[in-house]
Amino acid sequence: SLSGLIFENLNSLETLNLQNNKLMHVTEDVMEPILDTLRVVDIMDNPLVCDCELQWYKNWLSTLKDKDDEMMQKKRTVCTIQHEHREYSLQSLPLEKMNCVIKSYGNVQMSSSTNNRVSLLTQTAVSICILARYI
Repeated sequence: SLSGLIFENLNSLETLNLQNNKLMHVTEDVMEPILDTLRVVDIMDNPLVCDCELQWYKNWLSTLKDKDDEMMQKKRTVCTIQHEHREYSLQSLPLEKMNCVIKSYGNVQMSSSTNNRVSLLTQTAVSICILARYI
């Protein structure tokens, strides 16, 4: 896994090659600081686990233009569902197989990873309010 702040302050990074690094997880939280500027992300040839933490990459792949051979190669990224001992193409893998539970909140839908971040932010906000009350 990649550590939390590894891509912090790399605001102009356009190409990231993480190929063959024995990565099992590449989370959106780690990638978030550079997602806006990245044009190429290569995480192929890693033993990636097909879980909800890869949903960001699946979504990113779906935005790629089909005309560039190099980009089309990225769409062939595979991940493994461990209990099935089977590889899947990340691009064609349904969210249900990735254990991404979609929860509806009124008109808003959130995946389990988004829901965890919202829950953490809510807990932090409550803690700050309680702390401010006693200062």
